[in-house]
Amino acid sequence: MNGRLLFNGLSFRITCGLVLALFLVGIPFFAFFYYLHEHQLAEGMRKPVSDLGQLIRAGLERRMLEHQPHLLTTDIRQVAEEAGGARIILIDKDGQIRFSSDPSLTGKTLSKREAECALCHSQERVPDQFTQIQASGSGYARSLLVIRNTESCFGCHPQTQKINGTVIVDLPMSQAGTHLRSDMLEMLGLAGLMVSVTVLALGLLVDRLIVRRIKALTRTTIAIRKGSINERVLTTGQDEISKLAFSFNVMTASLNESVKEIERHKNYLENVINSIEDEIVVVDRELRVVTANQAYLRNAGYPKERAAGQPCCIAHQGWACDLGVQAKCPA
Repeated sequence: MNGRLLFNGLSFRITCGLVLALFLVGIPFFAFFYYLHEHQLAEGMRKPVSDLGQLIRAGLERRMLEHQPHLLTTDIRQVAEEAGGARIILIDKDGQIRFSSDPSLTGKTLSKREAECALCHSQERVPDQFTQIQASGSGYARSLLVIRNTESCFGCHPQTQKINGTVIVDLPMSQAGTHLRSDMLEMLGLAGLMVSVTVLALGLLVDRLIVRRIKALTRTTIAIRKGSINERVLTTGQDEISKLAFSFNVMTASLNESVKEIERHKNYLENVINSIEDEIVVVDRELRVVTANQAYLRNAGYPKERAAGQPCCIAHQGWACDLGVQAKCPA
């Protein structure tokens, strides 16, 4: 029974409504914030992957000028490991992978028609550096750097050759995803705490400003129904509930005055009929005694409390009414 009253209570319903409203407002906001934060993290990968590509190109130029290309594989794998599992590829002008952090790719020849290559080769002029962010799926940030044939390279490459090769650096976004999940968990925890505090605070305010005052009004109505007509509701403030309580008190006071007026008329009537020496009895439509004067009660031998509600043919000095209950009253 108490559980049913709890679920049907005003406080419970208002609290559930507040929680539902907060969820309806919070879920779209959370989704938007998640998308925005993911986009910011993805865009934040552009500079690191671009800087990593510049570092690889500078290392490549240094090793080539020092005539130590055999050390490039070691350098690339070391940098890839330090960068958190980056994939680094060095491609020559013919599309063959000469050096790679992934040994399985070394020696493979890439075609311009492949999806990974078509994005750049579809353009009229490929920029010296191109950065691409792929946030969906496994996710990666790619930096592509074109190694153009400069004067310092003429010792190994013919001067008519415009491009010596390409450096491709793929930096996985797993770290960014880890940061994103960590940030989202922190935000969810903070949001849950804020929702709990908000619901608790609003629940206390609703209980104090609305529920308690309605319960006080309910207790007063129950007391008046049981006969305590002098009960009143304590009113404070100028809000709607205070005005309702004030109107209720005015109505109760008016009702109390009406009851007192009826009591005065009743007492006046009883005094009048008691002053008459003849027997007087007042009956209802069913010929039952409503009231009677003292002369009638003395002759009937019944107290007033016992006579009220009895048929008018009650015993009178030991004799029954000659007309009987079903007969028409002679009065």
